[in-house]
Amino acid sequence: MPDGLVECRTDVSATLELDGQRKRVRVGETSDDLTLRAAWTEGGKSMAVLEGESLLFFLQGGLEGKGMEVVARPFDELSSLAEEPMPRFDADYYENLLNSGEDVLAKQIRENGELNFDAVADLLPPVMDMTFLADYRSPERPIVRANWEIEGYFDSPIEFDTGDLAKHYRHGLMFGMANVLCYGMYDEQSQEGAEMIAFALADGPDGELSVYRRLRTVTPDGETVTHGCSRGGEAREVAWEFYAALFTAVVRDVKLLGTGGDIRMPEPQVQEIIDASRILGHLTFRGIFPAYGIGYYSEDRHLSFPPATIFRIWQLLEWGDLDRATRILSHYFSRRVNEDGTFDYYGPAVAEYGQMLTLAARLTQLDPFGLRWWDDYQIVIDRILNRLIALRDAAKQRDRSDVKHYGLIAGLPEADYHQQDGEWEKYYFAGDVWVCRAFREVGKVLRLSSITRERGAGLINESKDYEKDIRKAIKASIDKETGFVPAGPDEGPPFKRMTESRHASYCNYRYLLEMISAGIATGATIRKIAAYRREHGGELLGMTRFQGHLDDWPTWHYCRGLLDIDDVDGYLMTFYGHLAHHHSRGNWASYEQVLVAPKEGESHRRCSGLAEQVLPCQVQGAIMLKHMLVDEHWDKDILYLLRACPAHWLMADEPITLNYIPTRWGMLNDMIVEWDGDVLGVGLVIDGRIPGQQPDVEIRIRLALPDRKLRKVTVHDKRCESFDANSGIVTLPAGKSRDDGCTEWDIEAEYVER
Repeated sequence: MPDGLVECRTDVSATLELDGQRKRVRVGETSDDLTLRAAWTEGGKSMAVLEGESLLFFLQGGLEGKGMEVVARPFDELSSLAEEPMPRFDADYYENLLNSGEDVLAKQIRENGELNFDAVADLLPPVMDMTFLADYRSPERPIVRANWEIEGYFDSPIEFDTGDLAKHYRHGLMFGMANVLCYGMYDEQSQEGAEMIAFALADGPDGELSVYRRLRTVTPDGETVTHGCSRGGEAREVAWEFYAALFTAVVRDVKLLGTGGDIRMPEPQVQEIIDASRILGHLTFRGIFPAYGIGYYSEDRHLSFPPATIFRIWQLLEWGDLDRATRILSHYFSRRVNEDGTFDYYGPAVAEYGQMLTLAARLTQLDPFGLRWWDDYQIVIDRILNRLIALRDAAKQRDRSDVKHYGLIAGLPEADYHQQDGEWEKYYFAGDVWVCRAFREVGKVLRLSSITRERGAGLINESKDYEKDIRKAIKASIDKETGFVPAGPDEGPPFKRMTESRHASYCNYRYLLEMISAGIATGATIRKIAAYRREHGGELLGMTRFQGHLDDWPTWHYCRGLLDIDDVDGYLMTFYGHLAHHHSRGNWASYEQVLVAPKEGESHRRCSGLAEQVLPCQVQGAIMLKHMLVDEHWDKDILYLLRACPAHWLMADEPITLNYIPTRWGMLNDMIVEWDGDVLGVGLVIDGRIPGQQPDVEIRIRLALPDRKLRKVTVHDKRCESFDANSGIVTLPAGKSRDDGCTEWDIEAEYVER
């Protein structure tokens, strides 16, 4: 590795320091296993790029001194791709998965041991399909197909035959997360390979988007490298400009990822997916302007689809990007809420109104300036709220003896049902639980002001009465013989299979899931729904089945319900299943629909039909990760830490770290979880809303390890008796106040074998 860069001659050569010696290397020449790809001068500084097997080195020289930036490519030399064959299965394998009532693959994993990404990754062939390139400063989102075509910019440079076992394909990202694609292909028989690096940068004279592409082909006779830049439909060859733009693009995405909270965990593949998904979530939207997805899903009629904004804001709030969340919610409330309190969309679901109001309330809980925002948007909030109150009041005029319907609100459950007869007047519990939750959360906000305190208390009381009505209606609707919980009080007999019809699939993939995520349904109801799904063909690796494919975009609602009943195994199954098999392997785009089995003759799966990348699926893993490590009780002052943390993370060589994660009691900072071989140590700090005041919260931390039980817990070297040895749940005593006004805890846990 060179010690530094002395000087360069643009696009010709560079003088490097190697072991104290100066050596001039020409562009394209290899020295010490490193090839000089480019040399140029920028801002009075010499710049050069050297490439090794899996790394690009950006060297900086000149008057300001020497420096080096390293950008990781996702794979080594192209020939290494031959070592990674696609898993292939016969037709009977998929037929068994689709016809079985139980989740065959989940059962297999449970029998083999603990859940992790590798355990689920090869149980199905990987999804490998489209993604997109973007720069957040431009509205364009060029689609990149699996065959390496960049639509509107570059044609496919390779023959793409996924059924050819001699060819091995790999998708990856530079730096493991940047919106810089690195695709590879290697043919074992011909010993020929190709590699593409592609990215977009808004660097035109008027901010136009440029798409950069580097192609490297390798044959037994040598390699060829070409660089191109396409802007406005015209492509041209470039040289060092490609690498200058690449460096800018990587720095752009690193800064983008650095906004808000930070979570680091000791499972590199999961870290990469979460980081990449957060960036793709940023780039799916056009700044504050909403978009459901890419391609078909970026058409105008999808822009105001409420779940796109709901999932986007939820992820931003939970990860502490409060400013961006505020601006997006402000835009939606300003532009997408009609005078009568309805959303400007062709088919808004009742649940979506409750979710949007709940998010508005959540913003005030997490942001110290949230109440100011609430005051600014009170008129819009009241439009939505008053409409829902009127619907609830009308529902209470019904005869109380009609237990299944009394107090419930009728309305659309899903945009796809908007043209179906009777659906606007039909009852679905998902809408009611979320309106009920909205009443309670809005009531909590209103109660903070002396002017609105009485109204807030009234809303909270109304939500409690509403909850009783909902629970009575659900209980009266459950099938006593099978335990089947219907999505609404007027459903027919229990489904024999959760995917037996289009409507059954919709219940399985959305209506039942939203029914259990609002903290209103009982734990018994949640367990019945989960059990019935798992026993009647509703899940595969915890993912949601929809007829013959997978459809996961509302799955966070399911996981929210599972977490509320402490079903850690079910939560993690869905988490890992979604990451491994609802994302395109390597580029990590996540689609609304994904096939279970590859198409005939193919070695990997692709998304189904027009169901391309969508925002809710893209950010779902990040939302799940945050809640499995930092979670809050809906209505009690209880903060859960490591609630569904994989045990192998706790015992890993690398620590778990969390920084700048907001809670309603203050910001969680400097949390670190480390295993030293005998003792599990945890340190955490809460920067409370009121400096110097202990956060008024009960903190429960789950320190469960396989085959071990807690023997002793100390907090600040004092013995703590508030723990359950078997479950590993510790209730922390009051923390230690610091001079800076924060509160900290220093925890050590010792174990014995079970």
